[in-house]
Amino acid sequence: MEQFYPFFVVIFVAVFFSTVFKRFHVPWVVALIVGGMLISPHALGIFQPNDTLDFIAQIGLVFLMFMAGLETRLSTFREAEKEILIISLFNGLIPFFVGMGIGFLFGYGWLASLFLGIIFISSSIAVIIPSLESHGLLHKKLGKSIVAATILEDIASLVILSVLLQTIKPVTFLPLPVFYILLFVSLFAI
Repeated sequence: MEQFYPFFVVIFVAVFFSTVFKRFHVPWVVALIVGGMLISPHALGIFQPNDTLDFIAQIGLVFLMFMAGLETRLSTFREAEKEILIISLFNGLIPFFVGMGIGFLFGYGWLASLFLGIIFISSSIAVIIPSLESHGLLHKKLGKSIVAATILEDIASLVILSVLLQTIKPVTFLPLPVFYILLFVSLFAI
């Protein structure tokens, strides 16, 4: 029974913070993040991570990705291609250069700064969708464009990151272009 104690604490904190933050018109995902930070081992330290919490975290991640997928329409990409590309470029390049600048500011080399810049490109679709939804923008053209641009940025950052990591320490015997062609053909086939 002791291994379920963290589960019940997580559920209580999630419901409590969501209810409290809702009164201040803050999206529920932000409430969950703040609640999680508060009960983490680095803040209040109520408990240490264990197998039960790892399992809950994996289920939560799958759930958030599933919810993001439900809100994504491929037709949105075709409706506003130019706007989505402009949003993606500005929302991706500015954080990329800021991340690289921070890396150089702290004395990291080119590779570490490039890695930091790539990480800064990623956005959290799990925060963006509830924020847009709470303001009634999710199903409007602007909201759809923001979601599509965020997905495009995330895909671009993951591809760039995988190319960088594959260049540094290869994990596949296939050449990188062949690997990506097989990956995309497999995804479209599915």
